[in-house]
Amino acid sequence: MAPPLDTRSPSGPAVSTLGRSVRQAGIEDIPAVARITQEGPLRTDLDPESAARSTRLLLTHIAFERGALWVEDGVDGRIARAVAVVPGGQHSPWETVGRVVAPDLARVPPGPDADQAFRTELAAVAPRWVLSEISQGSRARPGPPTLLEAALSWARAEPGWRHGPIAVVADTDAERKAAESLGFAERWTGGPPSPWWLGVDTDPVAPGQA
Repeated sequence: MAPPLDTRSPSGPAVSTLGRSVRQAGIEDIPAVARITQEGPLRTDLDPESAARSTRLLLTHIAFERGALWVEDGVDGRIARAVAVVPGGQHSPWETVGRVVAPDLARVPPGPDADQAFRTELAAVAPRWVLSEISQGSRARPGPPTLLEAALSWARAEPGWRHGPIAVVADTDAERKAAESLGFAERWTGGPPSPWWLGVDTDPVAPGQA
């Protein structure tokens, strides 16, 4: 788990690829990550300021304090994408995952049936960690899964990670393919209007234990 906010290092080691840099986020990166979730058309019944404030709080107190945030800095130096790593043992997994690591929830909310099906499957998996990308979902083609791979390595290196599997929630085809390329197998997929895909790590080998 992450140490208290005032003792945590700003970021983890960076990995550069194709002019982009992947690193563990610091507390100062939270506003930039939250802004990604506000890009694009939002539902008209949501107050943008309240939604942005809630997103920052959830990212800070769920993903950052209890898990991790990994980010990809674009060639312009701005954060282009992020992957949130959140603990899967929350009282309400859907509350945690859906509102923290699925920004498109505000734009394309799943129907009641898909909501319940997702809750059921996620609870059945009982994951130790849940990973999901925060992006605009604009990538038409899957790129190198460097960002997700970094977050996965972090989750596998955490003490007690063997207490449950690692799961990935994806809401685009590119995110799903990235997860599959890293060994995640499909556990559940939603039909329209739900875009969610749930994958489970099938090769849980911690670094140095292969």
